[in-house]
Amino acid sequence: MKLAQYGLVQVVVGHERCEMDKGEASAGECGIGTPLISYTITEDCFSWNIHHALYDGWSMLLIFECLVKCYRSETVPDAPPFMPS
Repeated sequence: MKLAQYGLVQVVVGHERCEMDKGEASAGECGIGTPLISYTITEDCFSWNIHHALYDGWSMLLIFECLVKCYRSETVPDAPPFMPS
């Protein structure tokens, strides 16, 4: 959507997609009007597609640390809030 004050922006709505199948993992495409993150789980693969606007080098490390903890069935602590309350 194009807003006069901000230019082109993407509106994020509640959307989650998880595909579990026995075929090959496929990456979805990110673009205007499409989800900014998706994943596919197969018997032997976890494929994750994420738009570059959602992470940076610092946060990517945190994301992978949480992913490893999940893989090991460890507890993942809640992240601190983005904005202090």
